[in-house]
Amino acid sequence: MQLKNLCTFATQGAKATVHPEVKRIISEIVSARKPLGLICISPAIGALLFGEQGVNLTIGNDSATANVLTELGALHVDCPVEGIVEDPSLRIVSTPAYMLGQNIGEVAEGISGLVRTVLSWS
Repeated sequence: MQLKNLCTFATQGAKATVHPEVKRIISEIVSARKPLGLICISPAIGALLFGEQGVNLTIGNDSATANVLTELGALHVDCPVEGIVEDPSLRIVSTPAYMLGQNIGEVAEGISGLVRTVLSWS
């Protein structure tokens, strides 16, 4: 499923809304202190839902998208494709994946790091 099916970020940017069931599920995960991993452009949902809490996120280094996340209150951190950004207080970890990488080989390290972190927080 693509991000455009889960929220209206692709067409509405900072004025986007998140599908009500997606919002409910993700909010319940974070409220229950369960770890959450956000990959590629999905940190936009994290910014839409938790920006007011100053969530730390990454979508890589695309300044236009990063500016929108910052406008929502998120703290965007530039990150290479193989990196991750952690928000231990909300237990959210993100990686840019295909926002930067061109193939699975390039994104595997970041996704693997994200999975390791989510598992270590479980």
